[in-house]
Amino acid sequence: MIDDKDASDSTLRLILWKALIKYSTKKLCALLCDEDAIVRTSAAKQLHLRGTQAVYEKGAELCQCQEGYLREIGVFLLGQLGTPRRPFRKNSIPIAIYLLANDASHEVRAAAAAALGHLGASEASNELIKGAGDSSSEVRTCVAFALGAMTPSQEVKAALHKLTNDKDQEVRDWAKLSMEILHDKPTKKRRRPKPQSSSRE
Repeated sequence: MIDDKDASDSTLRLILWKALIKYSTKKLCALLCDEDAIVRTSAAKQLHLRGTQAVYEKGAELCQCQEGYLREIGVFLLGQLGTPRRPFRKNSIPIAIYLLANDASHEVRAAAAAALGHLGASEASNELIKGAGDSSSEVRTCVAFALGAMTPSQEVKAALHKLTNDKDQEVRDWAKLSMEILHDKPTKKRRRPKPQSSSRE
């Protein structure tokens, strides 16, 4: 699981955060595999600010691990790596899409959906819309969050509207917030079909 509490929420997290600032990137990467969710999440949050190739490769590697908690922290890392520039966005999006669509762990799927939202991956809209029907409320919550960062197509809006009636309160709340966000964005206009050709974007 990802520890989603802010560092200021507890003395332990605050002390850990301040201590990890002094750690080398190599040591922080090693802590990504720690069995304690607070430790590995804190390390990942520090690494978000150190968007290097080595950190990206570590995150991508973790996304292929057998252990679910390692795949989860891997995609969590990739979702906000190199904040605010996100230099590895293009390479990270396909990884997150794959995990959202195929991973057996609902925690990994949830982290992947959230990552796609942070990356503003409108090219993942179809996968996120499918994720709106996930059996896990945690996944649906993250999908509701992520859809608010997509291009506001009619399909995205329809998926969010459906999630506003979800049986889970947190899902409903995030869906409503995302709908408010999309309301302020220009609606995606459908392009007219181009003449038949062999090219495909």
